[in-house]
Amino acid sequence: GISVVSGAFIMFIPNKQYGENGVMVFADCAVTPNPTAEQLAQIAVATGQTARIIAGYEPRIAMLSFSTKGSAKDEMVDKVVEATRMAKELDPSLLIDGELQADAAIVPSVGQSKAPGSEIAGKATALVFPTLEVGNIAYKLVQRLAGAEAVGPILHGKKVILEKDIPEHTVGIEFILDTLVSKEYGCLSSLEEINAVGHRVVHGGEKFNQSVLIDKAVKEKIIECIDIAPLHNPANLKGIDAVEKILPNVPQVAVFDTAFHQTMPQYAYMYALPYELYEKYGIRRYGFHGTSHRYVSRRACEFLNLPYEKQRIITCHIGNGGSITAIKDGKSVDTSMGLTPVEGLMMGTRCGDVDAGALVFIQEKEGLDYKGVSTLINKKSGVLGISGISSDMREIENAVAQGNEKAKLALTMYEYRIVKYIGAYAAALNGVDVIVFTGGVGENQAISREAVCNLSLIHI
Repeated sequence: GISVVSGAFIMFIPNKQYGENGVMVFADCAVTPNPTAEQLAQIAVATGQTARIIAGYEPRIAMLSFSTKGSAKDEMVDKVVEATRMAKELDPSLLIDGELQADAAIVPSVGQSKAPGSEIAGKATALVFPTLEVGNIAYKLVQRLAGAEAVGPILHGKKVILEKDIPEHTVGIEFILDTLVSKEYGCLSSLEEINAVGHRVVHGGEKFNQSVLIDKAVKEKIIECIDIAPLHNPANLKGIDAVEKILPNVPQVAVFDTAFHQTMPQYAYMYALPYELYEKYGIRRYGFHGTSHRYVSRRACEFLNLPYEKQRIITCHIGNGGSITAIKDGKSVDTSMGLTPVEGLMMGTRCGDVDAGALVFIQEKEGLDYKGVSTLINKKSGVLGISGISSDMREIENAVAQGNEKAKLALTMYEYRIVKYIGAYAAALNGVDVIVFTGGVGENQAISREAVCNLSLIHI
């Protein structure tokens, strides 16, 4: 069976004579950078499964090395030969051969010359690399020199659920680190391989506009932001302290959800409330999901070969929590979330934009205190509140298919709010060059993307 977790990339090569009409599967050893023969055999079998299921063809798998059929002697060569034998035992139906050099694997004339009689040489459609380093070099060369487009990584392998009682953060961090170095599930030989630890910190207020190396002063500033993020920042600090105890000599970095949005102009982030409330309590719009908006906007431009600093981009991070950001010339100029993650889009259980007067009215009528109002707008509203079914859009889709009217209303409201924000930000940007979707719904729910993209006004 397969116990090692690995991945694969689907490579689309302009020259159709290579692979399966220009399509090749590259195995990825990122989880296990230097696999044993047994692990490499499992990676080969999993890569074959990915080729069948995702790429849609029966693969011819080449186990790559710097040697072809005994032309060189080395422990690495022995590992590849043994892995090839073990892979055939794991899946006798697999079309696989090794060890083969790269040119012998994919170039017909070279394959015939170096490995006559091989079913794979010169005709390989899937490549398995002996180490992560070798695979990464090959991946970059094919992508840059051959102009290949890559899709992935696509994870494959056995899914394992590990359970443990975790009463506090230090125990949880220890459990994670122990798993990383475990013989059965780990990908590290020791904790000394960890060079740094990154923490996603939800709220940096106005104090941070970029990721920072964590020291005593940084922790004190994160503490100062607890007032505006009472649920998240304390937990973030506990994680930082736990790692500090277990790995005292390893540097830690804080990556702030709010940092990317610190470039918003004042007229975009201020609320029309008495200015003294901003001065006293920092009441303003901060925005969230900044790490996602920054990454996907830049990555989209890389895919499209566009200069990032010269684009008008609208990024839609749509999931159970959701936000939309307007990005001009690489900088966030507006975003839908505000002081807290409640403002903006209709979300799974959050209400999004709502008349503050309505909340005052409800508070009085229902006799709610601060916590009651917070629970109402954070946990009982949004898609769940309207549909009465679920906050999971997959369940809403099923209910819509069955004719449930409240589910239809919830979905229509959800999509309308997205459309409205995109339209507003297109106006704020004086046009839009790229619209990016990410997040669970943004990535996986095609009907919502289609509904949102039916915007004839901005010619999507």
